[in-house]
Order: sequence, then C-alpha cells, then structure tokens
Amino acid sequence: MKSIDGDFNMNKKDFSVSKNGKTFNKIETIIVYTSKMFDNVAGGIVFATMLIVVVNVIMRRVFNSPISGAHDVIGLLTSSFIGLSIAYCAVQKAHIAVEFIMEKISSKKRRIIDIIVQCIYISFLSLFSIRLFIYGYNVSLSGEVSPTARIPLFPFIFIVATGFTFLCLVVITQFSKNIQEVIRK
Repeated sequence: MKSIDGDFNMNKKDFSVSKNGKTFNKIETIIVYTSKMFDNVAGGIVFATMLIVVVNVIMRRVFNSPISGAHDVIGLLTSSFIGLSIAYCAVQKAHIAVEFIMEKISSKKRRIIDIIVQCIYISFLSLFSIRLFIYGYNVSLSGEVSPTARIPLFPFIFIVATGFTFLCLVVITQFSKNIQEVIRK
C-alpha cells in the first residue's frame, strides 16, 4: 500500500500497531487505500466524460442532434472527478508547493512551518467538508436538480464533500508524521 510518504508496500505491519509508537499505520493504510480507490473511480469518470463529449460532438456534426443535457452531465461528472481525485493527489504530494524558499531553511524549521500551515489547512478543510455535507443535505431536501437533464444535485455534492473529507484525513496523517519528526529531532 502506498503510504503518505510515497513508498508502495503492503504487509502485516501496515495493519497493526508497531512497538516504536507508530499507531497510525492501520488508519493511514485505510486512508491511502480509499484515496487510491477514489482516484481509480475518478479515472473512470474522466473516461466517461470524454466519451460523452466525443459522442455529443459526433451527434451534433453528423446527425445535427446533440445529446440533451450533455453540459449538465459533463459538469456534474467533472465536479465528481475533482472531488474524488484530490485526496490521492495529496498522498502523492503532487500539489503545487513553494519549494524554492523552503529549501534554504533547516529541516526542523521546515517541519515547524509545515505544521503551522497544515493546522490552517486542516481547519479550512474540516469546515469546508462539514459545510459541503450540510449544503448537500439542504439541496437534497429542496429537491434541486440540474437545469436541462433534471439530475438531482445532492449526490454530486456529497461525492465532493467525501473527497474533501479524505483530503483532510490525508493532511491530518501528514501533520501527525511532521509532529513525530519534530519531537524526534
């Protein structure tokens, strides 16, 4: 299993508490596995989106009859793709980071800065995820649907909220590792 640090291995120690205080292995493994699973689903969504776009263009050009509601479906699938893929992007540390300034700072100071930034990030992601779930619930009660295809919006809001919740969990895992590193040094 790919850990937050980037190495890909899965064995019995990933599902147990080790003697040197790494109690996060099992939780981290579940978070990473689920994030990877979400990312695979997101890949399928990208394929479906491309297929809909291509079929829509062909239908429009050849038969002069585009797919009704294609814009709605593409928008909803795109939001799902982003929501589902963002956590695994964080696992791979593929987000944009300002490294040229951080390279000049010592390792311990860099970890402390990372901890401060991650505290802010976790706070934001927690609030954002909670508010998205509340918004999704309110939309489900109101019965709001997409304009053309009349697809209910709330499942897609819940998908994005779940993706951001897992992003928050990934950052919490990275945060705990940074704290462990600062304490060790």
